[in-house]
Amino acid sequence: MAKVGEGDQRWIVKDRDDGANCNNWHWTEKDILPWAKQQLAELLNGQDIERSSKMIVKTKKVENIEGDALVMNRKKKLICSFDLKMDIPWEGEVLDEDTGDVIYTVKGKMFVPDVDDTTLGDSMQVDVMCSEQGDAATLVIEKVRTLGRKFVRKSLEEFAQLLKDAHSITNKAQSVVCDAKPASPASKKEEKKEEKCVDELNQRFEWRCPPSELWDALVNPAKASAYTRSNVTLNLTKGGDFSYMGGAISGHFESVDAPKGFVMKWRLDNWTSGHYSDVTITLDSHEHNVTELKLAHTNIPYGEKDRVKMGWTNNFWNPIKQIFGFLYETK
Repeated sequence: MAKVGEGDQRWIVKDRDDGANCNNWHWTEKDILPWAKQQLAELLNGQDIERSSKMIVKTKKVENIEGDALVMNRKKKLICSFDLKMDIPWEGEVLDEDTGDVIYTVKGKMFVPDVDDTTLGDSMQVDVMCSEQGDAATLVIEKVRTLGRKFVRKSLEEFAQLLKDAHSITNKAQSVVCDAKPASPASKKEEKKEEKCVDELNQRFEWRCPPSELWDALVNPAKASAYTRSNVTLNLTKGGDFSYMGGAISGHFESVDAPKGFVMKWRLDNWTSGHYSDVTITLDSHEHNVTELKLAHTNIPYGEKDRVKMGWTNNFWNPIKQIFGFLYETK
């Protein structure tokens, strides 16, 4: 290497008094979040999810885009990085097939809690939220869960490609790196190690209702269909299958001890094929009309714990509270 003050400046890595960054050798970065928000708005705002004689479902104006979007340069290597979350409101109109008139309107949102280069694709988490009930609302919600999620995942893949194209980031470019979370060889080894790990979720609640009523809400297919706003099948026997939300959650019962609890082999449809987590739910009562519910959810794939926790809250605990009026406290 040349001595300081001599030779080609590209090889001089000592801090310079004039602050010059010769040939982009030192680390530089550019915040492109405003650009990212504009591109996401163009891709997501006002787009049709479903348009037929029965219903029209469209996205509204995307909201609350938060996170980071950067283009960085280090030793002439370009690195694009984005780590975002956002709300995508939607509206569905159920139509009279004869007249085309709107007979029912449903509103909700899709929530993307974490999107970066590593989470793109069919496994990317897109949560569908809607507080409305009824047959018409269920029809619209099911469309959003299938076609809406597919639309969002495809749009975010297009966004990632736009980012690369707009900033000349291609596989053929000079020393190019494109990774949402740039990592050293050591940290990549750690990531591979983490992928083999599993996580667990433990919760305890006090429900203001008799154990028999809470048990019935958990295992009665008609009631479960009501609060999950989806088709539910529950074969409450050892080895019996269960399915929620059109198969988004499925598995089988390992054991059933009515009305005290059950053990399930439980999975989400986009987990690695053959991987099941373990769910144990127990009910107990030490006070009149008060039920203690314990949830032990183990063997959750690494990185999925927050998603699973949100799913229990948004698809089970809160809807049970809203529909049946059972208040609960977290212990």
